[in-house]
This record gives sequence, C-alpha cells and structure tokens, in this order.
Amino acid sequence: MGITSNQHASLPASDLSANSLGLGVQSLDVQGVVLIAKSNTFCEAITDITLEQQRDYQISLNDDLAHQNASEVFARNLVRAVEEMLNRSSQMVERCLSTSSKPATEQMRWLRWSIEQIGLQKDILVDFALRFNRSSSALADFPKEHYPSGAYLARVLSNLDSLWNDWCAQLNRKLV
Repeated sequence: MGITSNQHASLPASDLSANSLGLGVQSLDVQGVVLIAKSNTFCEAITDITLEQQRDYQISLNDDLAHQNASEVFARNLVRAVEEMLNRSSQMVERCLSTSSKPATEQMRWLRWSIEQIGLQKDILVDFALRFNRSSSALADFPKEHYPSGAYLARVLSNLDSLWNDWCAQLNRKLV
C-alpha cells in the first residue's frame, strides 16, 4: 500500500510524540522528583528543519549575490533548501518507523499524516523565500529575483511539485 501526496490522515496530537513512536523518553531524578524531559514531537522536529533551511536559504542567497551569481538565485536556492528539507525529513520518517512498535495500520496512518505535515512545511519554506526576497535590499537591484514574475514563480513551483512527487515516490519505494 503506497502513499501519494494526495493521501492524508490525521492522528490525535497525543499519538504524534517521538515517545509514542517508540523513540524513548529521558528521565531525571531531582530530590525525589522525577522530571520527564519530553522528546520533541514530529511537528517540532520538522519545524526545526524548516527553520534551519530558512537560514540556509538566506545564507546561500547572500553568498550567491556576493559572488555575483544573481541569475535564477531564487529558483536555485529554494530548490536546494526544499531538497535538503525533504532529505532530512525522509531520514527522520524512516527512523521513526523503524523504531516504532505500533501496528502497520497505525504506522501507515502516521506516515500519511507526517507527509501532510512535511508538505505544509515545504509550503512555509516557499512563502518564507518569497517574503525574504521581497524584503531584501540586496535583491532590489535584481527585480526578477526581488519580485518574481508570475511565469517565473509558476516555473519554480512546478519544479518544486516535481521534486515533491519524486520524493513521495522515493519514500514509497523505501517503506513499502
């Protein structure tokens, strides 16, 4: 049973912690009181990856501009950031599923839900890149990159859709 980018399922938030996937919880004993350090939820981990990729996007874009490599800087750096986010996300999904003791049906539901969450984070990354470019004074001298035209943006989004579909297919092949 494969997963496609159009299949989604929801799980209660209580089912989404790393601990519920069998990843463990750390305990500390402080003067007789047991404090439980909760593991990050999957959503928090994906959000952290997205925030890192936002920073990487800014750094890569500024590095390209410093090296006078402004042509297609939006497309190139956004695709690179989304690719890295998807690579890191798939590693995390694989780790979560390989350590989970949940039944296969629950793992499939969780996998569908996690793919939906990753897709949302991909969209957040795209929105961030557009907002960053529009507010960047360094890009003001490059109008095509500062305010991407509808055609340029459509091409970039089409490339990202292809990347997304390839990623979903690759995840299917690894996990099914």
